[in-house]
Amino acid sequence: MSRAARRVPGLAVSVLAAAALAAGAPEGMLWVRVDPGASRVTFLLGATLHKVEGSAPLPAADLRLDAATGAMSGTITVPAASVTTGHARRDRKMHEQVLESARFPEIVLHPRRLRGAWDAATGGEVILEADLEIHGDRHAITVPLRITVDAGRAVARGELTIPYVAWGMEDPSAFLLRVAKEVLVQVTLAAEITPAPADTAADP
Repeated sequence: MSRAARRVPGLAVSVLAAAALAAGAPEGMLWVRVDPGASRVTFLLGATLHKVEGSAPLPAADLRLDAATGAMSGTITVPAASVTTGHARRDRKMHEQVLESARFPEIVLHPRRLRGAWDAATGGEVILEADLEIHGDRHAITVPLRITVDAGRAVARGELTIPYVAWGMEDPSAFLLRVAKEVLVQVTLAAEITPAPADTAADP
């Protein structure tokens, strides 16, 4: 197979993608099945004299991907209450004053499209266009992703900066403790790619 023949948009680049198209999957529609055991979200917030680190579990999710256009649909939903820094008092303040988790219980990623191409054997780089629903509002985001391939599994790694204060969340800074108004979020997403059922032909 030539190098050019092994290039298609985004996460569809895998041996499974080629098999799906050969099997007649509708319009090249594929499932991207997120593996929560191999995926994670971490974040880093600058603060006076130290940095605050935290994490959240990334749950299982089924996304749909058009191998021809890169269009995506589906959601990844993270319970807001699952976000933690490992410090009970700090977490209580974060959930009560910043995330307001009781009022806004879910953080939802709505993928819309993958732009770019990468190689089935060596990986590559793409851009994810998505909407992030957090604290009651929905924001358009773009996330550069580095893709690697291992034993038929795609692993995407990327990071983005969330301006949480500008997005309407409270600045938790106190008189002697100042924290940054933006938080760096890092994502590792592992996924299996399989042919989508025929009834998803019109989706996304």
